[in-house]
Amino acid sequence: MEKDTMDLKEFDDIRPYRDDEIHEKLSSLLNEEQFHAALKFILSEQEYHEMLKTIENVNSVDAFQQEIIYPILQKIINSSIDELTYYNIEQLSPKKKYLFISNHRDIVMDSALINNGLVSNGMPTHEIAIGNNLISLDWVRRLVRLNKNFIVRRDVERHDLYKSSLKLSQYIHFALTQKKQSVWIAQREGRAKDGNDFTQTSLIKMLLLNAGENIKSYLQQLNIIPVSISYEYDPTDFLKRKELAIKANGETYTKQPGEDKQHMITGII
Repeated sequence: MEKDTMDLKEFDDIRPYRDDEIHEKLSSLLNEEQFHAALKFILSEQEYHEMLKTIENVNSVDAFQQEIIYPILQKIINSSIDELTYYNIEQLSPKKKYLFISNHRDIVMDSALINNGLVSNGMPTHEIAIGNNLISLDWVRRLVRLNKNFIVRRDVERHDLYKSSLKLSQYIHFALTQKKQSVWIAQREGRAKDGNDFTQTSLIKMLLLNAGENIKSYLQQLNIIPVSISYEYDPTDFLKRKELAIKANGETYTKQPGEDKQHMITGII
């Protein structure tokens, strides 16, 4: 048990928050005007005030997801999705933990909809890999870590890349085998904006950095489940168009400040 605790401390800067950290982090969120603005953007006035009361009584990660995140997700689904279908999810066992690797279409909704499917089928939610480039605001970083997100460093220098990738590989294995938590990660860095889904070689290399000599046994421990996500309409397609057009002309596209935030909000609503 001591070893597990020591190992967990090594991941303090990237792991999701624990139950004993929930009250402090939620209290700090309630002091953020932008957090309140985000709630008001999604919820009605009555729902907003009811949610504030709920937040004050949340004291665990599970309660945070069940009483705050899940109701908000259902509201988003009901207002923006006509039909939501899952295939073969009934083949998964609640007793097993999985590494879900999926194609990537939407920054927020991909992992959220997979979690929705798991919960709807009586299974626990998974942890979520999220790039730190998407969470530049401190309060957003706290919010996603409350929601079982762990941080993937996208801003490391070349000489630190191996160390950072190894740490990520070790954490994913630790989450699956020690914490007994399923994990979701996209098959590539960034969304497939042109619809060309492929798994980046670097992702596979990262996952295997912690494998040791017995790769077959290690892969069995990861228990990888490939997932395919498809949207009839992509609400962010008009936002992606400019980038794709510039790249098609052989030019370099420079992301504008706040662009990821705009894509995230548009994808949700």
